[in-house]
Parts: sequence; C-alpha cells; structure tokens
Amino acid sequence: MPDTTQKLKVRLSAGQRQEFDSVCRRQSVSAAKVRRARALLMSDESHPEGRRRDWEIAESVGLSERQVVRLRQQVVRSGAGGLERQPRPSVPRKLDG
Repeated sequence: MPDTTQKLKVRLSAGQRQEFDSVCRRQSVSAAKVRRARALLMSDESHPEGRRRDWEIAESVGLSERQVVRLRQQVVRSGAGGLERQPRPSVPRKLDG
C-alpha cells in the first residue's frame, strides 16, 4: 500500500512550464484550465522563487486547498499534463448527438 502521508512533489520541465505559461496567457482557454495551469506552475519544485504552500496557491488561484492537493497528486501519479478533466468512466453519455 502506498504511503499517503508523504507529499508528492511536482517537478515540471522547461517545456511543460512554457506550455502552462502560454495556457495562462491565451484568451480562448476555459477559466478552469487556466486555474489548473496556474496552480501547477505555483506548486513546481524547480520554480526559481521556490514552491508555494498549498493554502497560498488555493487562495491566489481560487481553488480549495484539497483541490490543489488532488491536482498535484494526479499530475505526479499519472504523468499527464493535468489540465484536462478526466471523463467519468462508469456513466454513459446521455446525449449521443
């Protein structure tokens, strides 16, 4: 069983930082995606100013502290970008088009 008490650390590459930064600057991106990108940029361990605390990130971005923790866990464990929402696996679509 994995240790859930240890805080998972986000380490973004230069390319990922640039991608998240460009998402924050674009006008045609959803607000939720911008919030997630900003939260990941602030929680990056390799940031020049250092990583911010969860409550600081949550306060400045507009998420709850628990959402920041879950976002960081999702990115570290799956290795994915973390900006897109994951589809609900067990619920079939109600409208098929």
